[in-house]
Amino acid sequence: MPAATLHLPTIALCCAVSSLFFAMVLGSLRNPWVRLQGSHCMAAGAACSALTYALVIYEVSGNTLWVQVLRTTASVALYALLAAGLCRLRGRRTPWLLLLGSLTLMALLAALYPNQAPDVAPRMLGSALLSSGWALFAIWLLLVPQPRLPGPGPWSAALGLAVMVTAYALRAATLLADGQVTPAETASGPANAPLLLASQFALLLSLGGLAVMWNARVVQEVAQLATHDSLTGLLNRRGFNLHWPAWRATHGPGWALLLDLDRFKQINDQLGHETGDAVLQWLAECMHRVLPPRALMARQGGDEFLVLLPAYLHAAQVQAQADLLLGRFQDGLQERWPAAAEVAGLSAGFAPMGDSLSDSVRRADAAMYSAKQSRRGRAVEGA
Repeated sequence: MPAATLHLPTIALCCAVSSLFFAMVLGSLRNPWVRLQGSHCMAAGAACSALTYALVIYEVSGNTLWVQVLRTTASVALYALLAAGLCRLRGRRTPWLLLLGSLTLMALLAALYPNQAPDVAPRMLGSALLSSGWALFAIWLLLVPQPRLPGPGPWSAALGLAVMVTAYALRAATLLADGQVTPAETASGPANAPLLLASQFALLLSLGGLAVMWNARVVQEVAQLATHDSLTGLLNRRGFNLHWPAWRATHGPGWALLLDLDRFKQINDQLGHETGDAVLQWLAECMHRVLPPRALMARQGGDEFLVLLPAYLHAAQVQAQADLLLGRFQDGLQERWPAAAEVAGLSAGFAPMGDSLSDSVRRADAAMYSAKQSRRGRAVEGA
């Protein structure tokens, strides 16, 4: 049917209901293990979309100034809040000042150039530029910064936002072609109903893409929690067992290095568990700083850590790496927690890996306890 015969209020009602549904979905996202940063901002953006379409219906029957201001401002807030939610998701500072400035500017333009004015071109241009700017910023946040967001969801969301920007840009360019836009053209132009359909399709594509992205992120982070130690960020026992066969196939048999904190229980008992946790985190940080990037590191449980070192290292090099690690750890312990340094230390044992990892770990463990018995705070090679 011709675009002019499309019933605008009916289309706007469908758009409002679907936007409200997505707002409820995004606002109700909960996960006990993963913090869903930014989901509430995106839910607020979807709610602004629902409000915009609801006010379109209201404007058909009563075209008052406050309705015009609220509708126009909400249409910009949709894109701004989606971008704000993506900023939070990316761990970036949310540009609240810029967001409030954009909405204030849009509200002023809507108030200065209402539908009762002979020319509403400034309002139309301001809405197109602000909406497009925030949408393009959201697309950039979805696709460009590292690390890449998981799954196909970001591409779907970016495509939807691009379609929305294109639809509004084409409408603005058409209306502004003569340099003047009358209220009648914005209210009853033949492009209004198709624009609503195109923009809502694009919005559904964007919000659906965001939902897929959230799901992929939750799956990714839950998998991370299942295979990594939450305190140190190192692999846990399960993660180590999953990764070490592939590591061995790539780096050869190598070396097994076992680390154990001396008198760690006394740190927890005398200085508190917070200090104990900080000491464990410091050891993990030292391991990342000192050991080769190709090393496979895991917290086996409690105060015991296991490291696999690549085969290109010789025994003297492994000894030097272990001594450097023990020295770096003890120096930091003395500097940050002098009381803990008087109580605790770090001992290590290492052994070449043979056909059996368990045999290598057992020999490294025997060497480590030999180091503890002879003099704590040293590394010993196993037989």
